[in-house]
Amino acid sequence: MFRGINSSYTLPSDLTIQLSADYNNGQASLQGKSSSYYTYRFSACKELFNNKASLTVSINNPFRSNQEQSNHLSSSTFYSKAFDKHFDRSFTVSFSWRFWGGQSQDRNNTPLSDKDSKQESIKKKLPNKKQ
Repeated sequence: MFRGINSSYTLPSDLTIQLSADYNNGQASLQGKSSSYYTYRFSACKELFNNKASLTVSINNPFRSNQEQSNHLSSSTFYSKAFDKHFDRSFTVSFSWRFWGGQSQDRNNTPLSDKDSKQESIKKKLPNKKQ
């Protein structure tokens, strides 16, 4: 079973910090099972140039250098046991520039504030039906 959690906090000066984590309790199959694992991330994002750009710094699994996973398979004719170590610590810096002026937009490139006002005007035009 896979579970995740995500928390985000906006601080003064257009700074957002975020913590997220995932957990998988492993899998059982007819011939065996795999081990559980977890991962976590910390990030900070600073809005720049009147919200036209953002700089994000992230670190994944800072307190663990690798993750161990095991798989056990068996039947009447074989037995298999595998252990893997995955390097999963990373550090990322990203810079994003918004060419449309910094406003949040939906998939149709409609600014969200315009979309909300259009929906309100549509609601006003529709007749109020009693049920």
